[in-house]
Amino acid sequence: MQRRFARRLFGSGAPLAAALSLTLLGSALGCGRGDADGHSVATVGAAPEPAKPGRASAASARVTGAVVAAPARGLPRPRRIDPPGDHPPVGAVLYVAPDGPHIVVALSPETSLAPNGEWCDAFDCTALKCWEAKLGAGCAATGVEPAPSLTTGRRWDGQGLCIVQQGGERMAVIERWPMSAYTTSHITVERAGEVVFSKTLGIPGYNDMQAVARPEYPRDVSALGAFEPSATLVDERVWLVTRDGFGYASVSSTRWGHFTYGDWAVSKRLGRGYSPAIVGSRDRGLFVSCVRSAAASSSTGRAPSTIALFRSTDGQDWKALQPVTDETTARTQALALDPEHGLCVVYAAKREGGWPLMAARSADFGQTWGKPVMLTERTIYASQPQVVAYGGRFYISYRDTADVMSKRWNPLFDGDPLGIYTLVLEPEQLPA
Repeated sequence: MQRRFARRLFGSGAPLAAALSLTLLGSALGCGRGDADGHSVATVGAAPEPAKPGRASAASARVTGAVVAAPARGLPRPRRIDPPGDHPPVGAVLYVAPDGPHIVVALSPETSLAPNGEWCDAFDCTALKCWEAKLGAGCAATGVEPAPSLTTGRRWDGQGLCIVQQGGERMAVIERWPMSAYTTSHITVERAGEVVFSKTLGIPGYNDMQAVARPEYPRDVSALGAFEPSATLVDERVWLVTRDGFGYASVSSTRWGHFTYGDWAVSKRLGRGYSPAIVGSRDRGLFVSCVRSAAASSSTGRAPSTIALFRSTDGQDWKALQPVTDETTARTQALALDPEHGLCVVYAAKREGGWPLMAARSADFGQTWGKPVMLTERTIYASQPQVVAYGGRFYISYRDTADVMSKRWNPLFDGDPLGIYTLVLEPEQLPA
């Protein structure tokens, strides 16, 4: 079954009418992947066809046969999300709906990653194709409807997206690049498949922290330089963390249904850090994690990157807890909270041969951390980790990419997207 929703897009500061096709089909989840990109595969029948640039081959995306053992501790092996059609997936986000965890997969606007078949790190587009599915306990994917309406500017790189749901409404915040020197984020709220609110994010005090040299910029404009949004809902209040233009994690909040500039609380800086994530509950309070880099070593030229953790009971006063594990090579991360089983952090970290996906759990909510577990083969290049807690389990997704990061000046640059993968962990599978 297919459904299409119209949406309004904002680029260059003026609204543009466009249509967003949200293809919502039935189960389309592969069971494995080709060995060319770092995972073991049990293949039945003919050999896979050669992979096209920037995407795993169709044969490797749909593998049948015996289940291959996970890299460590008998963990479930990652399973490839394979949306229908011929548009490669370039990003994904997890969120918890009333019926369980959902994954929204963003698709390339082209049938290749770019007209020349090469990933350019971002798309110049105004129509963003998406596919959504509900994830079962074994990561079985079932098509659902309706899908959230997403808004983007002229450039979007497949990341910088978060979704939260309250009853029959859900809010999507997406990082976007309009035709200006600043990144902004856009809020879209949907009810029963219809957009009921759509506006560029504005937060009091946020732009006071930005290098906005031109005095004609009013303070009640969009939050300029707002990167990597992450949101959580505690009772009737939405808490949002972003990374600002100077590399600081910044937190604000508002009551559900009140999303205009004057509704948001004045932004609160927590300290330097990128890839921030926020979770919370009424009983446990609020937690923010982020990747924090120290000064570069004079001998190696590389900066050790730890995962910082903060806690607050009111959203105003924040206490820095001890770093998550003793990791020193983290690159990007995500955080989840289970009221009974504690915190779970999922992150990509440098290891010999790649950037595998790692996970660690804290049963006492950030006071101590168990030994990290490697969830993937060490030779993959994981990015965009996502994790949510539901029903006593941790649902995880990530994007696998080609190895081109070392060839770029920006160490956070990802290579060609090779696929979106998911797995589900029982808390007992993560030492705490």
